[in-house]
Amino acid sequence: MRASEARPWRHAPLTLSFLVALLSAMPALATRDEYQVKAAFLLNFAKLVKWSARNQPAPGEPIVLGVVGEASVVESVSSKLAGARVGDHSVEVRSVSGASEVEGCHIVYVAAGSDDRAILEAAREQAALSVGESEGFANRGGVVNFFNEGKKLRFEINPQAAAQAEIEISSRLLRLAKLVADQ
Repeated sequence: MRASEARPWRHAPLTLSFLVALLSAMPALATRDEYQVKAAFLLNFAKLVKWSARNQPAPGEPIVLGVVGEASVVESVSSKLAGARVGDHSVEVRSVSGASEVEGCHIVYVAAGSDDRAILEAAREQAALSVGESEGFANRGGVVNFFNEGKKLRFEINPQAAAQAEIEISSRLLRLAKLVADQ
């Protein structure tokens, strides 16, 4: 076992510091490009979760981020994450238009206004981290959901949904989130 495999969250203190700084800067950043800010969060989420063996990317293979939403959302996330890496994995962004395209994704981001029922089920079956931005997303079985609190961008996590998707979330990330449950 390589040292990086033995300590999957070895970069957690640095990543956690980045997330705290990002949370503090949210009011100013949100006016620039909301989806670029959310893309930065998605990258850090990838650093602070561990997928089950059946969906863990093999060494050197990319972490695939499927984006469900309008082309402008996909483009914004893609441009922010161009050249991004998580450990020895590059990050590949792809457009997802339906549940059948979730296969092979490690993270599925569902933009507001998208029908998420079938996507959520497919993400759970594929052991993918589901992230959304619609009211009630985490309560409907999504793992992570962005929400606004005043002028700040926050996120909530549904630990039950994470367990069902066979995703282990760093306790440090859980401490930053509002925890919710299925309804």
